[in-house]
Amino acid sequence: MQRFARELEITADTSVLDVGGTPETWDMLTVRPRVTLLNTPRTKAELAGAAWWVAGDGRALPFRDFAFDVVFSNSVIEHVGDEGSQRRFARELARVGRAYWVQTPNRWFPVEQHLLTPLVHWLPTGFRNRGSAGSFRGLRCGAPWCARRQTVAHFISSIIWTRCGC
Repeated sequence: MQRFARELEITADTSVLDVGGTPETWDMLTVRPRVTLLNTPRTKAELAGAAWWVAGDGRALPFRDFAFDVVFSNSVIEHVGDEGSQRRFARELARVGRAYWVQTPNRWFPVEQHLLTPLVHWLPTGFRNRGSAGSFRGLRCGAPWCARRQTVAHFISSIIWTRCGC
């Protein structure tokens, strides 16, 4: 989070849309931007501590173009469905934010980042879809999308897409 704040020059005046996040994410920053959380309706209880939140779908955001200084999304894009859904999600984030920060787990990192389990995301689909590993059904990490002025930073365990606000 500190790298996010530093690279996108986050201040208390920065308007941020956090797609799929929770209020606790923002406790990690020393600076407190003006955050709007957008999440699914089933997370209403989890979002009770948020100053401002909206129930919605990241593939069809209920905001005007460039409504936010920054759109932030952490480990969500790989859960929105097939490649077409991921592209719609990415386009919507780019549409409503002057800048964006989208993180997704790196498929080639040996530890699956949602369950912190080694190698399970490399197992054959049929095996992943059984038992407790069923949460991996349809998982596509590293969604293939691009945008103008895109910067890609490959970390050991994550891939982050950003667009500067210029």
